[in-house]
Amino acid sequence: MEQNLVDEFLHTLQRKGKDEKTVYSYKLSIKHFSRYLKAHGIQSFFTVTTDTIHLYYKNNGNYAPSTAYWKAHVVYTFYLWLKDEGMILTNPVFKLRFRKKKNLIRNIPSHTIVRDIYRKHLKKSTTKYDKRDFILLDLAYSCGLRRCELVNLNVNDIIIDDRTLRIRGKGGKERCVPIGSATMKTLLEYLYNTRPEFIDGHTVQALFVSTHKRRMSLYSVNDSFYRLRKKYGIPATITPQSLRCLCATDLLRNGAPLQDVSEMLGHACLDTTRIYTKLIPQDLKQHHNKYHPRG
Repeated sequence: MEQNLVDEFLHTLQRKGKDEKTVYSYKLSIKHFSRYLKAHGIQSFFTVTTDTIHLYYKNNGNYAPSTAYWKAHVVYTFYLWLKDEGMILTNPVFKLRFRKKKNLIRNIPSHTIVRDIYRKHLKKSTTKYDKRDFILLDLAYSCGLRRCELVNLNVNDIIIDDRTLRIRGKGGKERCVPIGSATMKTLLEYLYNTRPEFIDGHTVQALFVSTHKRRMSLYSVNDSFYRLRKKYGIPATITPQSLRCLCATDLLRNGAPLQDVSEMLGHACLDTTRIYTKLIPQDLKQHHNKYHPRG
């Protein structure tokens, strides 16, 4: 009964046009909520009260604020669907107010660490795996791409003459981002010399290809970064998301307009981009203390 409800809810999301990854995220969050209920002796979704939801949200305090908010949002959406379907009279989550906190980005690597990676490893890489994984790293930092955007890139998304990339971001929104000359050179080297070793004559649209001659998954991108960390001792702070954050802070630190950075990153609103500006004064204070004669 419970599983049938969840399956029907997920099918409804699919019919409304939610993409596969989003629906999967809903599925995981509903499973997490269901396990919480059973661990607390609650066997049915229909016996949940507002107090139960409130305690569930508080018990998610170990998660990042955005993750805790997402889990609460999924539960709210699920019960809203139950109400719309006439299975319950009131939504037990309705009276609660969950604030989506814009948490300050942490664990952003320094520019010098990334520069050393380029100098010590990127230019000297020899295996096809190194060359592929380093261009993943390069694009995450140079173009500020999300992990899912790296995965979704196709060969025809590279506009060589304009030196730009066509990106399909969240919600299917498309944008074009510039590619620096050094990154473009590395990308074309991968495209013409390294990628053919992965596809081995097969027809594949994806820019980044796995050993199975098909598009890399989100998990295989994680594995690539893990492999680079293990092989070259690259810090654990080097992830697609942290490199995207570093791209934004470096642009803002060097005078790029907030609106331009927002468009490049594919943010829906400027408030999301403004989070990065909070990091700049902190950097300036550290630099002042280190370099100024009276710091």
